[in-house]
Amino acid sequence: MIEVLFFELGDGFSGFKVQGHAGYARVGTDIVCASVSSLTIFTANLLIQMGVEIKRNDSQEGLIIDVQETSETTQIVIRALYTSLIDIAGQYPKNLRVEVKPYGNPNEYSAICRKKSERCGKKRTG
Repeated sequence: MIEVLFFELGDGFSGFKVQGHAGYARVGTDIVCASVSSLTIFTANLLIQMGVEIKRNDSQEGLIIDVQETSETTQIVIRALYTSLIDIAGQYPKNLRVEVKPYGNPNEYSAICRKKSERCGKKRTG
């Protein structure tokens, strides 16, 4: 399963981490893997092309993007990635999980959209 973790900061996101393998099909034909890879790499490259300062860590642990500025435009780009991945996770729940956790507190996170029936993108309370 691919796990994507978005780091929440205030009303927006300060970055994301992608790790794992979809396991939907064999290597080279896995449409879930291809979709997630394309979207996340596109997002990172778009942020760089926009002149946004990011820290990028691409290792065996996965891809981590830490955005150093959280402008409105940056948030639009990251939220577009989030929404796209939520859509894919809804179609392939056994292969992709999307979660949000507060930035800077690795011990607390809330899992969202693990089931198709959950309403995604709704602001959490509490």
